[in-house]
Amino acid sequence: MSKQGAFLHAIRIAVGAGCLILAAAGYVLYQRTIVVWWLPLVAAAAIALLTLPMLSPRWRWLTRSENGRINGLCHFSIVCVLFYFGLLGGNYWLADPASACSETAVVSGRIERTRKEYRYVRRHRRVPTGKIIRTYYLEIVFPDSTRKKLPVPGALYKKTRTNPEIVLSLQRGFFGYRVVKDRPKVSAK
Repeated sequence: MSKQGAFLHAIRIAVGAGCLILAAAGYVLYQRTIVVWWLPLVAAAAIALLTLPMLSPRWRWLTRSENGRINGLCHFSIVCVLFYFGLLGGNYWLADPASACSETAVVSGRIERTRKEYRYVRRHRRVPTGKIIRTYYLEIVFPDSTRKKLPVPGALYKKTRTNPEIVLSLQRGFFGYRVVKDRPKVSAK
């Protein structure tokens, strides 16, 4: 393989890895944004579909294919991830600090997820390490009846057993969606 071929191969891997990282970061931003789950996805997909006829042939360098469907699929997935991350990231990082307010929400449910941690011994063999990983979520309802599943630390999860209300610090995001800026606190009632 020539140096140019190796460089292009490394770029292709970097684009794929970058898309996975941006998709994961977009999901983390979604968890901090008070919005219906499908709305940012539809907006990103609409932008990707609108630009598909113009820009899908330009992905030949990445796919190494003349097939329009493969190039179109590549364009759709990459542009969709970019705009999903851009929409939620712009909304979160460009939020108006002057619109900061505290809002009390009612906890309607608690979710604890546990999973075992594994390590690889050989290529295709995994063995448990004996460590159990726990993640905690609170299902909350805002006064305007908006529902959200919010990841929380274990201490807050345990405190909500006795007090079913939490106080959230919210700000109005750049695109109008409310965002949770600080960690939630248990209400003092």
